[in-house]
Amino acid sequence: MSTTAERPRRTPAAVIGDVLLWVASIGGVICILVVIAAVVFHVTLIMFKTGSMEPTIPTGSLAVVHEIPASDVEVGQIVTVERPGLLPVTHRVTSVAGSGDTRTITLRGDANPTDDVAPYVVSSVREVWTWVPGWASVVVWFSNPLVLGGLTLGATALVTWAFWPRDAGNGRRRARHRGRAPAAIASAGTTLLAAAVFVVGGTPDAAHAAEVETVVSSQYLELTSISDPELLSAMTRMNPVTWQVGVDASPPEPGLVHLGVAASGVMVAPGDMTVGVRACPVRWVGGVCSGTASTWVPTTDLAALVAAPTAFGAHEIGSMDAGVQRWLLLTVTVTATDPTPGDWADLRLQAWGVGSPLSTGPGSLAATGPAEGAVIPPAALSLIAIATGLLVAMIAGRRREADDE
Repeated sequence: MSTTAERPRRTPAAVIGDVLLWVASIGGVICILVVIAAVVFHVTLIMFKTGSMEPTIPTGSLAVVHEIPASDVEVGQIVTVERPGLLPVTHRVTSVAGSGDTRTITLRGDANPTDDVAPYVVSSVREVWTWVPGWASVVVWFSNPLVLGGLTLGATALVTWAFWPRDAGNGRRRARHRGRAPAAIASAGTTLLAAAVFVVGGTPDAAHAAEVETVVSSQYLELTSISDPELLSAMTRMNPVTWQVGVDASPPEPGLVHLGVAASGVMVAPGDMTVGVRACPVRWVGGVCSGTASTWVPTTDLAALVAAPTAFGAHEIGSMDAGVQRWLLLTVTVTATDPTPGDWADLRLQAWGVGSPLSTGPGSLAATGPAEGAVIPPAALSLIAIATGLLVAMIAGRRREADDE
């Protein structure tokens, strides 16, 4: 008489749990590949939040980029260039000059009529390999703290469930528990490796539209405003943003040009913002004056600076002789302790003294909230959650073993 071993009956919850664990295991393998690619091949991701590269790369695309030396840069490539103190810019190469370890390149967005305001001196760039339209929104969704928190808690629950001690008297349950261990370890690895992705690669960069140059003029005055609208509209606490204004005056008779700053809006209150102004006889490039720079306004509370207008609603910050060019670099910083997303200020530079007065501005300055790094990183939250789940399961196992004795 033959007997057939009775196969253990599995509950739907057990089946679903095992499936989720193995799905998490596959995710762990993917995370391993991502980390290897980031470390060995210098591969990262960028998001296109603007239309400066349309129609080639639509707004909302997610692109894969890899680092190459400056000597490999060629006209026609789409590259990402780092800018000290500013967000990186991703545009097409229109010219390459120089030799050795560095190159001087000019860039232009496919949707832009002219090259970027200034060339870039680079030793390396990140070349765009490929892109997927619409995937930037997926990355943004996964970056939401609520989503990250839910995924972390879910992974923690899976690991805790997998390692939770079963009935020691039931051999089949213990066998299933041992079989679950590799998948549980992989599930833990998924979260830990996802944390590593954040540590190694960070959140994907946003492809940037670079600076915008605007010229306004009157009979004798001309103001050239150079600003980065995206940076100015997404300011975070204690991260300075610059705005450059070139001043030219050509009256028929010698004269004196007066320059002043005016501001309005929600964030023009004591302690909300600071501003500093430096002057250069030539255009600033990368925050550097190739001539002799002078300080017109040291870093000052914006509210205090504009509290007492001297003319045309602006507080005078300096003057210059007509016929002499000046380039002013204004550095603006959000200093509010807890800036509210959407709070804004309108900053303007006013010129008067020869002919009709003239003013220009970079557009509204808006805050997006605390600076990056002000909250606990997702990597740390993942590590804490997984460690907590394993610790709880270990304590429960110890107690079960003590009871069995």
